[in-house]
Amino acid sequence: MASNADMFDQRRRRFLAKRKKLSRGAVLSVNHDGLIIARPRPQGLNFPWQGVFFILTVVLVGKAALFVALGETVYAEQTARLANGTMVEQVGGWVMQADTVTLKLAEWLRALTA
Repeated sequence: MASNADMFDQRRRRFLAKRKKLSRGAVLSVNHDGLIIARPRPQGLNFPWQGVFFILTVVLVGKAALFVALGETVYAEQTARLANGTMVEQVGGWVMQADTVTLKLAEWLRALTA
């Protein structure tokens, strides 16, 4: 059976843990009886998904614009030349390959500019 000192230590640890979480931000809410309660702000992964999505979109639209501007044969020649270069150029050639998304975006851009 837990002694009073053990129960006190458990309460104290819970209190300190909640206090540490509250120091990172709190959400205040009002109970049905008017008591204001502070709950820790949810701390999920703070990964910048919007930034990653934006960069991916810019790269894909840029690839499609290059594909339209250079033409299919010149674009294929340039990516093949990159694939035979240094390691960095090979990675660039792999990234710049004309995939299905790039081809669909290129069709859309051609229709938009025509």
